[in-house]
Amino acid sequence: MSRKIKKKVPVLRFPEFEGDWHELKFNKLIQLISGQHLSPNEYSLDSGEIPYFTGPSDFTNDLSKITKWTKYSEKSAQQGDILITVKGNGVGEMLFLYLPCVAMGRQLMAIRPITVVGEILYQKLFTYRQQFQALASGNVIPGLSRPDILTTKIYLSGLKEQEKIASFLWAVDTRLTQLRRKHELLQTYKRGVMQKIFSQQIRFKCDDGKAFPDWKEKKLGDLGELLNGLTGKKAEDFGKGKPYITYKQVFDSSYIKLNACEFVSLAPQEKQNSIKRGDILFTTSSETSNEVGFSSVLLHEVEELYLNSFCFGLRPQSSQELIPKFSQYLFRSSIFRGKMYILAQGSTRFNLSKSSFVRVKLPIPCPQEQAKIADFLTAIDQKIEAIAKQIKLTEQFKKGLLQKMFV
Repeated sequence: MSRKIKKKVPVLRFPEFEGDWHELKFNKLIQLISGQHLSPNEYSLDSGEIPYFTGPSDFTNDLSKITKWTKYSEKSAQQGDILITVKGNGVGEMLFLYLPCVAMGRQLMAIRPITVVGEILYQKLFTYRQQFQALASGNVIPGLSRPDILTTKIYLSGLKEQEKIASFLWAVDTRLTQLRRKHELLQTYKRGVMQKIFSQQIRFKCDDGKAFPDWKEKKLGDLGELLNGLTGKKAEDFGKGKPYITYKQVFDSSYIKLNACEFVSLAPQEKQNSIKRGDILFTTSSETSNEVGFSSVLLHEVEELYLNSFCFGLRPQSSQELIPKFSQYLFRSSIFRGKMYILAQGSTRFNLSKSSFVRVKLPIPCPQEQAKIADFLTAIDQKIEAIAKQIKLTEQFKKGLLQKMFV
């Protein structure tokens, strides 16, 4: 009985192509160019003839984002090369280069396609990132060597099929680029319009066209009462029991996403402050001063919910006087963030003084204008979220293509 040999063909393929894909080593497909260290007097942070990349943090095809320049180009990458990080943080991170020329530091190498379509090689290389990272950590001197890359094997089709796949994936990438750009522009627009709203350069009007009353400056302590998070809990108390809001939930989003809550055990008669709809939650401390006092608002009615020990809450006297959806934006505005930055105290870790916090003054509009502001900014957020979903779906579509169109 003869043994059936499994053919090396992709699951998804253009109908005009057939036959097996062949396994080849990189040394038959590419030229590998190593980077070279430049001394500080050989490059500039201001201007120069050629961009100089020293690591993955420099990776960009946008000239306006280049931070280092040089006139030396002995060890350089050119348009169509694939930059790969071979040493230090970010080993395996890559960039397909569209710029005409980039000088490279010794942390980088350039993979120059010779007998393979560059875009195809770049897409395929992403599946090798974990392999490269494992190789780098296993070497005597951490990092990727030239043989590590040159002896890597890859399955490839003929050039015409590669070109057709590359053209198709380029169309998907173009769509992704457009969506990401639109997402970025909307976020920039939102930041700008929030700055103008909370500095009162933009004012809303009543439905009948009349102006709303002037904003009134109020101390935070006069807006409501402060609430502490969980107290007296031990490590073994966490992991089961009642839901509580984590520090990360408060820091990451302007509103609490309930599906990310974790759990804590409480005794039957144990007294802890519970969190209610409209409560505004703040981070108490951080390793950097600009991350202190980040806020998040609970927008939903809940039965029983608690707050982690490293945050505190402000409970407004009335949700009619300080509308929850408005609070979501007010306490993430640059005006409020600037006040929190000033209050941050510490050397190695920065903390927020509650006694200073309650004395902070903010201009507050009437509830009717609050509602107008909240509706306007919510509509922008909905557009941003809709585009983010399109990006995620397109990324998933591309991931599926990469799995099915390659061997």
